[in-house]
Amino acid sequence: GDDQGDAVADTETETQKLRDLRHGIEKHHQEQSPEAVALAWENLNHTDRNIAYASRIALEHQPLESWQDHFVKETDPTKIIQAGMALARQGDQKLEGTILDKLNTLKLEQLKQTQQVDLLRAYALVFIRMGMPNETLRKVTAKKLNAYFPHTNNRVTRELAQLLLYLKAEGANTALVDQLEKHTREKTQTEGVGLLSEEATLRSEQYGPLIREVLEKIPPSEAIYYGLLLSHAKENWAKKDWERYFQWFNEVFSAKGGMSFKAYMENVRQQALSHVPKDDRERLLEISGVYSPSTAVADLPQPRGPGKNYSAPEIRRILGGGQLKNYKGDIADGERAYKAAMCVICHRMRGEGGAAGPDLTQVHTKFSDYDLTFAIASPNDDITDQYAHTLFYLNDGNKVTGRILSEEGDSITVAPNPFNESHTLRVAKNTIEKRELSSVSPMPAGLLNRLNAQEILDLFAYLKSGGDENHAMYGGKTENP
Repeated sequence: GDDQGDAVADTETETQKLRDLRHGIEKHHQEQSPEAVALAWENLNHTDRNIAYASRIALEHQPLESWQDHFVKETDPTKIIQAGMALARQGDQKLEGTILDKLNTLKLEQLKQTQQVDLLRAYALVFIRMGMPNETLRKVTAKKLNAYFPHTNNRVTRELAQLLLYLKAEGANTALVDQLEKHTREKTQTEGVGLLSEEATLRSEQYGPLIREVLEKIPPSEAIYYGLLLSHAKENWAKKDWERYFQWFNEVFSAKGGMSFKAYMENVRQQALSHVPKDDRERLLEISGVYSPSTAVADLPQPRGPGKNYSAPEIRRILGGGQLKNYKGDIADGERAYKAAMCVICHRMRGEGGAAGPDLTQVHTKFSDYDLTFAIASPNDDITDQYAHTLFYLNDGNKVTGRILSEEGDSITVAPNPFNESHTLRVAKNTIEKRELSSVSPMPAGLLNRLNAQEILDLFAYLKSGGDENHAMYGGKTENP
């Protein structure tokens, strides 16, 4: 037992020693002295990261001329990286060349993994603090870092990717799009950022399979990192790479993921689009699968038809004469008509469907058949403020109309397309001359014109039943209140 006691005592003494050393270094965070430089320099590469960090901070508080030469002569990689960071934080821009020359002597493949990430972060800090280096240094540094890309380690590759884009390294955009496609193909999850652990989904039998299915469909987080990075790349694009990149958005939007995820990615796409030459925008938007009614509708059943341009009295004739009272169809017919008429894109029924318009589950309790006919045939006659679009007159003569999603600070976020709530525009408040509620309903008129008479009956029966298969409409017991 004594040996064990000695071991514990040794460990405690060791811990105390480290603590004393750190406190000794930390007191130089306030005061300057020649021994501070010697002490900090000696411990810059200490295996205890807290001590190494304290040493770097101590250096930053000493006059630069007292340790700048140490940096130039140093050969230990960790000391070079740490002192390089200290110089970047305290020095002015004319030292940028000195720091980069020194960092460029280090060979990534000879460093341990933590040193590799630290080295790349030191480069990033130099650029953040000191800006773009002169042309010669930019080329030399870009060429050096380009040689390591992509790295076998994803984390190192991510750090390199940012630097290469910043330095406008040759072929960087192409290389990043390659990574984007590779990680989408391989469904790479970023280490440590698993969106949901297997165990958490298995624990909930009810939702487990559903959540797993959605996660399968969300494009992998590693790919999203590159998608995000590329949305900030303003230049050095080849046409082919633009096309590959915007094609990737198509995959993102066709994946099942939460609506907020799609709205987030829509903002990334808009950001990327802002760098595209005007003449190419339309085409690249199409490649990226822009939402329009026609694409939102692609998955819905087609009406059986043939339709015609119905007037409201014609629709009432179809529904009148006891046809709705003696209705013989079933709920599948109703649901099909509801989707074929595109109601499902903007309205919920029993929790399913879009939210751009009112929930229709209880619509039969609020409207008579007569009123419902008019509301559908002529939506512009009576628009509820809650769902009305706002019309903005802008000071450049343009107009924007859409549903206001949020007003924050100096801008307003608007959804212009009721068929796609995740496509948003931001309108700067200082560009707005006036705003008013739009007199045009977001609900298009004539949605029933694609249906035949039987489909119109099926649709109204479905609305009257509130989507309930046990409703009296379908021979069940439930009656309307």
